[in-house]
Parts: sequence; C-alpha cells; structure tokens
Amino acid sequence: MDEKILEQLLEIVQKEINKPQIIEGISIVLSIIALVVSGISIFYQIKLNNTNLQSIYFEEIFGKYLKDKIPRVMEKLDFNANGKLCVEYRQINKEFMAMVRDCGYFKYAKNDFYYELTEKTKDLEEHLVDVAGKRIENKEQQKKIKLSLHKEVQDIFALINKNYQRF
Repeated sequence: MDEKILEQLLEIVQKEINKPQIIEGISIVLSIIALVVSGISIFYQIKLNNTNLQSIYFEEIFGKYLKDKIPRVMEKLDFNANGKLCVEYRQINKEFMAMVRDCGYFKYAKNDFYYELTEKTKDLEEHLVDVAGKRIENKEQQKKIKLSLHKEVQDIFALINKNYQRF
C-alpha cells in the first residue's frame, strides 16, 4: 500500500511540475510586450533620424532664400513714375527660379512638395511678367497688385514652412 501511495504522490508531483506556472506565463507575456515596444521604438528612431536629415536639407537649401535673398529683392518691388513695374521684378523671378533649382533634391525625396513649389513659383513669375507688361497709373491699383504679389510670396513661404514642420 505504501507503494501505491508513493506512486500517487509521485504522479501528483509530476503533474504539478509539468503544469505551466503563472509566473512563467507572465514572463512570456512581458517578453512579448518588451519585443513589441522595442520594435516600435526602433521604428520611431529611424523616422526621427530621417526627419532630422530632411530638416538639415530644408535649412541648408531654403534658409538663405527665406531669411535673406527673397526679402531683399521683394523690398525693391515697386512701380516707376510711368506706371510700369520696375525692372527689379526680374531679380525676384531669378531668385525664385534659383531656389527651385537648388531644391532639386526634393524632386526625388518629396516629389509632391517639389512640384507644388514649382507651380507656385511659376504662377508668381507669370503674374510678375503679366503686371510688367501693363501700364498701371492708378496708385490704389498699384498698391493692390503689390499686395497680391506679396501674398503669393507669403503662400510660397507658408508651403515651405508647412513641409519643413512635417518632418
């Protein structure tokens, strides 16, 4: 009889040993959670690194235009005594076209932004050329035209800033 009780006890102990313990289950769940969190962390770190790289390109390409070159040429936007747009408008076009050429990197890295920027600068160029071909003697009309041209430039700046902030 002792032998049967011993066998039963050994059988019970064996079943208990083979049962997964709660602590083991918790450790498995925690390990899976740790792996998922690590994966998400790596994903966001890669995204942050790409963002920082893009930000450097934005600053390098657009910084000199937004801070210095474009504001300086826009100050010269005016009408002469004959009611014609001063020839400095050509310099405005040159600066914007140079900026678009310089940001060719974004043609491949951020295509939608590049083409929208290109379209807005072309629209500004066409508007400047259109105004330059006209004689506008009315001072109030001149003021409205200058304001609309400045608004187009503001829209271009806003486009650049919006895309810079997305990174």
